Amino acid sequence: MAPRERTLWDIIRATAQMHPEAAALDDGEVLTYAELITDVEAWAAELRAGGVRRGDRVGIRMTSGRRELYLAILATLAAGAAYVPVDADDPDERAEMVFSEAGIDGLFSDEGFRMLRPPAAKNAATPAEAE
Repeated sequence: MAPRERTLWDIIRATAQMHPEAAALDDGEVLTYAELITDVEAWAAELRAGGVRRGDRVGIRMTSGRRELYLAILATLAAGAAYVPVDADDPDERAEMVFSEAGIDGLFSDEGFRMLRPPAAKNAATPAEAE
């Protein structure tokens, strides 16, 4: 029998339940799994409030090794979106090409997050969702 399907976010949440005080992230300052879950869920709630929906694609182009990079990736997954990474050191032309081909809906950079489309523009509510 195959194990049940789980996402990376499911695995991290399960790990946090088993080991809440264990170090989850150390960028010079340790963040426990319990703290990680709290931060990621807050970021994910902000993404959803800003218009990110399940199935959206979020570009991520942030400096490597920073706590914010990992929080952005996990918050994107926790919000039900897919992340499209581009290394911060890659040329702007490459980032533009990758993000354009992926059709990203929002973008995380070192300056923060911004939506690239109005929240309702991509997925208009179906009659079933509108009820």
